[in-house]
Amino acid sequence: MQNQPHQSVIINLALSHENHHPHTPTTSKTVVSGLTQSWATELADFNIRVGGIVPINLQDKHHDQHAIVNVPMQDEIARNVEYIVRNDSFNGRMLESEIGV
Repeated sequence: MQNQPHQSVIINLALSHENHHPHTPTTSKTVVSGLTQSWATELADFNIRVGGIVPINLQDKHHDQHAIVNVPMQDEIARNVEYIVRNDSFNGRMLESEIGV
C-alpha cells in the first residue's frame, strides 16, 4: 500500500457477538477506536488513511438471532464505508452504523 502513488484507506470494523460477553461491544469499540487513531497517526506519512465503523443494532434482539449483521445493517455499513472512502479528510475517526426499531 505504501508504494502506490494514490492514497489508500484502511477501514476497521468493530464487530462482536453480543451473546458471549455483556461488555464486549463497549470493549470492542474502545479497542478499535484506539487502533484506528494510532494507525492513522503512524500511517499518515505513507499516504494511508484509517477509519473505523461500529455497528449498533437498535432493533429487537429476537428479530434474527442467528445473524450477527443483518441485511439492513450491512447496507448501513456499506454506506459508511463509501463515506469514509470518498472523504479525504476522514482519518483517525469512527462512525457508528445504526439501524432503528
